[in-house]
Amino acid sequence: MNNSMTGNNSKRPMEPPVLRYKIGQELKNIRKQRGYTQEQLASMMEISRSTISKIENGQLNLSIDYLERFSLKLGFTVDFTLI
Repeated sequence: MNNSMTGNNSKRPMEPPVLRYKIGQELKNIRKQRGYTQEQLASMMEISRSTISKIENGQLNLSIDYLERFSLKLGFTVDFTLI
């Protein structure tokens, strides 16, 4: 089956899911407001800078555990509605 029939286009990178991208962008905004570079935050969280970049750009699925770590290191609360 060719790509046009399956809806897959291997030549174009896949767009990250909207919610994952929005959360990543919000984390990026908070990081910048707090005055941290990706490198500094990565060191604080004991993960790689590239992981921070992937999360901020919606390229990496963010676990609830990581979201909690971000909130503790950057000093914000997580508020959400599940309906």
